[in-house]
Amino acid sequence: LEELFELGALDYLDAVTIHPYRHPDPPEGFIEDMEQLDSLIRQYNNDVPKPIWVTENGWPTYQNPQSVDEKTQADYLVRNHVISLACGVEKIFWYDFMNDGLDKTYTEHNFGLIRNVNDESGPYTPKPAYAAYAELVRQLTGAQFEDKEVIDNNIYIYTFSKDGNDIKV
Repeated sequence: LEELFELGALDYLDAVTIHPYRHPDPPEGFIEDMEQLDSLIRQYNNDVPKPIWVTENGWPTYQNPQSVDEKTQADYLVRNHVISLACGVEKIFWYDFMNDGLDKTYTEHNFGLIRNVNDESGPYTPKPAYAAYAELVRQLTGAQFEDKEVIDNNIYIYTFSKDGNDIKV
């Protein structure tokens, strides 16, 4: 990205889009990445930020050391989105809505929030991440990030405001 920015690309971009896959690692490393990206954009754009979009991100659930289990996928989805919103990401797109296939050992077949139409568990059966995403959307649509409180190295509370009420995640 720095090479593109050096060449003046920011003059032609309405937003900077990234695919910050981290699987199987947790999403918290994204915070430092976002700080660095914002700093880099400002460095090459006269200290003016640009909107950042996460146009593809996810954690696959398959039988391989590079995957996570379905509960962890749900947890990471919520943590990823909350962190992204707190970092000022304007738009977030999850990859993938439906598992692309049935091979439990192949990464690309297992990113979905719901199971494949031919899955033995039933067509379109939701994974836990689907329910977590639905609740996240219900709670945070229209909310604004306000504050992050660090309880200890592994516990954070993110506060959002919506309609005069605080929502704590």
